[in-house]
Amino acid sequence: QRQWNAFYQDFALLFPDRQMVELHADHEIFHTFYDIDGPQMIPGRGGRQGYGQAGMNAASNHAILDDTGRVMVLINWNSDMGDGWEHTYDQWYPTQYANSAYQLGINYLIYSLTH
Repeated sequence: QRQWNAFYQDFALLFPDRQMVELHADHEIFHTFYDIDGPQMIPGRGGRQGYGQAGMNAASNHAILDDTGRVMVLINWNSDMGDGWEHTYDQWYPTQYANSAYQLGINYLIYSLTH
């Protein structure tokens, strides 16, 4: 919680006139190309014994929206999409997480190009 509070405070300085909102599974960003059941927890490569949900809190997505409701800033909380992309070919990194990272990334890209 301490990390989230610090993160939130820093973004409040950057966007003092905007509120950070949580994106739920029905937000169009999760359905732009792939139909995704909302935020996905994608673990970092570091804890090879800890892949999966055990001992991890749920992932969430938050956003800062413009005046028309479009996402200006997207925050993936407790989800390491970069590791999902970077370690696609690592035989020890679970394929399901790499696939989720790519699907989310493609949705984010298409959303940003069409909204």
